[in-house]
Amino acid sequence: MRRFAVVVVVLCLVSGIANGDDLYKAAAGPHAVDEFLGEWHDPARDRVIPYKVYAPRAVAIAVPAVVVSHGVGGSREGLSYLGRHWASHGYLAVHLQHAGSDEEVWRGLVGAAAMRALQKAAADPRAAADRPLDVRFAVDRILYDGVGHGAVAYRADPGRLAVAGHSFGAFTALAAAGVTFATPRGKLNLGDPRLKAAIALSAPAMRNQTVESFATVSISTLHMTGTNDDGVVTDTDVSERRNAFDRITAAPRHLVVLDGADHMTFGGRTTDGAGDERHLALVRATTTAFLDAYVLHDAVAVRWLGEGLVAGDDGIAVVEHR
Repeated sequence: MRRFAVVVVVLCLVSGIANGDDLYKAAAGPHAVDEFLGEWHDPARDRVIPYKVYAPRAVAIAVPAVVVSHGVGGSREGLSYLGRHWASHGYLAVHLQHAGSDEEVWRGLVGAAAMRALQKAAADPRAAADRPLDVRFAVDRILYDGVGHGAVAYRADPGRLAVAGHSFGAFTALAAAGVTFATPRGKLNLGDPRLKAAIALSAPAMRNQTVESFATVSISTLHMTGTNDDGVVTDTDVSERRNAFDRITAAPRHLVVLDGADHMTFGGRTTDGAGDERHLALVRATTTAFLDAYVLHDAVAVRWLGEGLVAGDDGIAVVEHR
């Protein structure tokens, strides 16, 4: 098990990790959750953006919000275990579907043909650029129009906005957080300054982006990966999942490595289809604490993230803060 020196945390000293209920808000919160589908049309790009909303029921005021991005080949149904959980704790979770890198790219294909289609989508620069632009458009809509379900409308608080994603969605979250990409046509920054925090679950290697590319990330970031988190569609090595964490220098960031977790753990299941409830509880707890700490500025959440020592025997291999 690889351990990294820096500031290391044992989550069990703060709240105990014998079971998920003892973690920071790992159990469902006090709010009933509304779930509904919708879609937007971005006229500037003539692009349809389907979405799924998880909202804390009957909350009438502007609420903290998280825009969520799926991995390559996924859909707005992805990361439902997190959206539903965050909504139960008072967040508006808006899960986007990104045309050009969603489930439509492999629909009707199987085996090697499906994998080739996924790899092509993951390497498409247009798809990569469209994703953070989808996030920016979604932020516009939830701030100014809100999202409605029947007679109920949910609106985001402009001072409490975050972005999150898994795999290609983690790339999306980091791009929206302000990474400046070196491209053949020059530098490209698609960050949204209205965002206050970003969550990157199983981020890709981003090998071509230097430390300078990450110098423009000025919001807090959470990076989560696992000791078995090798690439599924791309060739990202488990050791490269921490690249963005290591290269960001201008803002607080946290790295959590789960012992034995693989790439699909963070999507809500493992590659054999069997969910690891211990790992999922840790993801729910850590992401919720991070949101509470950096979106709500909750002192208890800040303390939970920053105290203790690593407890590798209980599902955590590494925790670092910088």
